[in-house]
Amino acid sequence: MKNYFLAAAMSSVVMLSSCDIDDYTGNPTPPGKGIELKNHSVTPSFIKDLTSSQKLKAYSLFGSADVLPDTPDFIFGGTADGAGLLRNKEGGFTYVVNNENHFAVARIKFDRTFKPVAGDYIYNSDGSDGTRLCSASLAVPRIHGFGPLFLTAGESGEESLISGISPFADASANNTPRFLPALGRASFENAMPLPAKAFRKRTVIIMGEDDTSSGRITMYDARLGDLQNGKVYALVVKDENGNPITEENKLPEGQEFDIEFKEIENAKNITGADTELIADNLFAMPFKRVEDLDYQKGRGNERTIFFNVTGSASSTNPNGTKQGRTYKLELNSENKFVGKLTCVIDGDNPNGVIAGRDLQSPDNITATENYLYIKEDPNGGINLSHYSYIWQYNIATKELKPVVELDVESGIGVPNDPYGRTDASFRSWEYGAMIDVSDVIGVPDTFMVCIQTHTWREDRFIGVDGGSLSTDNQGSQVVLIKGLPR
Repeated sequence: MKNYFLAAAMSSVVMLSSCDIDDYTGNPTPPGKGIELKNHSVTPSFIKDLTSSQKLKAYSLFGSADVLPDTPDFIFGGTADGAGLLRNKEGGFTYVVNNENHFAVARIKFDRTFKPVAGDYIYNSDGSDGTRLCSASLAVPRIHGFGPLFLTAGESGEESLISGISPFADASANNTPRFLPALGRASFENAMPLPAKAFRKRTVIIMGEDDTSSGRITMYDARLGDLQNGKVYALVVKDENGNPITEENKLPEGQEFDIEFKEIENAKNITGADTELIADNLFAMPFKRVEDLDYQKGRGNERTIFFNVTGSASSTNPNGTKQGRTYKLELNSENKFVGKLTCVIDGDNPNGVIAGRDLQSPDNITATENYLYIKEDPNGGINLSHYSYIWQYNIATKELKPVVELDVESGIGVPNDPYGRTDASFRSWEYGAMIDVSDVIGVPDTFMVCIQTHTWREDRFIGVDGGSLSTDNQGSQVVLIKGLPR
């Protein structure tokens, strides 16, 4: 076990600020004047509009084939995933994004019109110690009470750690580890901080573990902004008699269950293997691969969290979901360690919300005030019938419908398709992060979406982060979608 700590330059209480950032989040929304939404990439947008109105607009912002004018030697890596966007005080925007299989974090600068103009890497594979970096969350002072800090989750086995990186970090120090051991060790998918108003003067971070046999939901709780001295707790689900439930298939769609978070003592200093043993002894629920998490937006919703369990057809953890599920977790306003859990979408139940359609391994999730946007990564389920969807779930009415599909099909059978789609399958491509940027750029109903084009492979993409621990040769792209309601 390597016991790296966040760089000493950061204090135990992370209350950072920067003269470079205008903490855009919250009110007032910045004006959209000057923003020009257009295609900037040489790569086409791989987005297909499935809405009945056919009024969605998709813009290809940048990808691995693009040359950015201010940094012509920069090459964007593959498997773009967790991301966040900030508005800069001097004008323009800063976008930070994981390149999952490059084990790196890229930073892209946009000008005032929202044109990408420069790129670099603020975390490379040496800094991350060769850890896959999956989903991520950007903490900002106005919402979370600390930051700006990019919390990126390590997912390379049970000893993985979460890293905390400033969006304005010096790129020359991108090989410096930025681990946060107080948040525990696990094969993490995301670390999602709740707004500071959720629990007064507390920082609460909800984390998901992408593990087929023991995918836990854990909570980090500390005084506001303290990422070094808090405690970690594991989610326990209870039946009507207060007894722990440890089989996911005993949580039917639409039924509410009591939950409790129980402490994993000394999580900062023990191994991931020991953490798993303690979680087992606490009877923590072993979901079948917890993926992304997000909290519902809007006043009073700060303690309502939605998360995906991607599922698998694997015989490991046979009582877990196969096609995947989406859950709602509601924390008690007076006691954060108790609450309610409900499965809102069960992909294995043909008579439920999915209504006979195929939910294919739900992965990333975006929660707005009124909708969930659920992105597929069709890799582990049994039934596959389409290329990766983005599903829209109406939180109030429970209506579920696909609104976007990845355009893999147009390259099928095309000789020498530059993106490798000639022999692609339903499993070939997936989404990374989808983040609502409406309040950042001042243009309503706009979302930035990462696309992991797994068949797009070129040797020039190897080692683009400057690290020595990844040989990945995939390309990827980032698009903007306008027209999805919030």
